[in-house]
Amino acid sequence: MIKTQFELFFERLCESTFITNQLALATTLGINRSAVTQAKKRDVIPQKWILALSRKFNLSPDWLEFGHEPKYLYMGKKQEKKNRDSSQYSESPFFIRLPKVQTGLLKKSTQTTEISEMELRAFDATWIKRFGKINDMILMDITDNSMAPTISCEDMVMIDRSPVTEFKQEHIYAVQYNNLLMLKRVSLLSDGFCLNSDNPEYKAIIIQDAAKKYLSIFGRVVWLCRIC
Repeated sequence: MIKTQFELFFERLCESTFITNQLALATTLGINRSAVTQAKKRDVIPQKWILALSRKFNLSPDWLEFGHEPKYLYMGKKQEKKNRDSSQYSESPFFIRLPKVQTGLLKKSTQTTEISEMELRAFDATWIKRFGKINDMILMDITDNSMAPTISCEDMVMIDRSPVTEFKQEHIYAVQYNNLLMLKRVSLLSDGFCLNSDNPEYKAIIIQDAAKKYLSIFGRVVWLCRIC
């Protein structure tokens, strides 16, 4: 099967950077993941993406878009080692790098799928697949104790961002209400939702009627990491 222009561009990008999936590309560019999906569907590569990626990774725009050598804009000794190490790591079939965000107040211009301020952490790819599709996974730093003692401040969780079809009481979800990203247990009400905390010091948040439009589900917590 002949590969599309977008597929070839994405292969070149993945082989030379830490980017390994469409979510990582979206977060690196600070755009909605659906924008990447649409670009792939239409087989187009926006020039502003090429420019941004070229500047960020020291890659030639012509190489990113068309595969024309040289690959790098500048290749000093330090940059050569950095690119070689990054390439070797990202091409490994055993590891995947996941983007990471944190709970708390989001910028007014930032939607749940347009997190631009993020880090990346490496995980065993086979292990990640135990929880779901790799492209649906994202890490989150916890900045409050509303879910303590289950999940405490400074813990890190993994979020499965695949569509939620039903809420289960024993599960914890990452939700965005207005511009606040937080972890809660979500219960369905006859006319809305109830966001519950495990910490009894935090009152339940009742969302009804017109306020429901300000609530969105970021994903479900599937894994917890705690520093002892």
